[in-house]
Amino acid sequence: KGSWLTYDGVNTLYAHKAKYSELWTFALDSSKWSSAALPGIPYPSTRTGKNKKPKDGSDGVYYNGFLYALKGGNTCEFWKYDISGGTGWTELDLIPEVGTTGKKKRVKNGGSLASNGDGAFFALKGGKTMEFWRYFEEPTVFASAPERSGVMGQTVTPVRFGFSVAPNPVVKGYGMLSYSVPQAGEAKVKVFDVTGRTVAEFGFVAQGTGTKSLDLRNLSAGIYLVKFEAAGRSASQKLIVQ
Repeated sequence: KGSWLTYDGVNTLYAHKAKYSELWTFALDSSKWSSAALPGIPYPSTRTGKNKKPKDGSDGVYYNGFLYALKGGNTCEFWKYDISGGTGWTELDLIPEVGTTGKKKRVKNGGSLASNGDGAFFALKGGKTMEFWRYFEEPTVFASAPERSGVMGQTVTPVRFGFSVAPNPVVKGYGMLSYSVPQAGEAKVKVFDVTGRTVAEFGFVAQGTGTKSLDLRNLSAGIYLVKFEAAGRSASQKLIVQ
């Protein structure tokens, strides 16, 4: 109970084993599982001071280069994972224990999480409750940030500039750039190797929120920096090529 599966929309499935707290990846193009597990949801919580395993009610979704997950197991913990490996797991705002019933309820069997693909997440607590919660998260690789990060049940105005590349790591030479720009115009994507040399460059017209396929087949395995420039602004992201 509590294991879950989610898809990055490009090539990778992420499977999280409850109880053991292991995260495995499956590449659709090669039909192969990863040879080793990534770290799963951490047991200790800095917000509650308790050690809990992910159990029944745990669920996760992919959004904008991160996995977002409920721990379940009679907790209110909410986490996100950087799939690029940069920051690992980060604990987010707890789901409030007290809902419209006035009683304390935590996430148990039947807990569920969904995303609208634009920074909003919707959660059911399960456990024979009818509580339905909404969470807003600021974009994750954006050049500037609002005064507060996501808060369960309250709205955060999203920053209208940013990007992400998925899957990360890139395993078959193709990546998908997801971007958001405040106004239409020319956009550039530059890829730098560890020496700072430009190894790939793409130009296109960006408008609002969209995606663009990136052909990275000429890149050798290694670590790169991707820089996105548009509307007089720029942002960067680490990219791993396998």
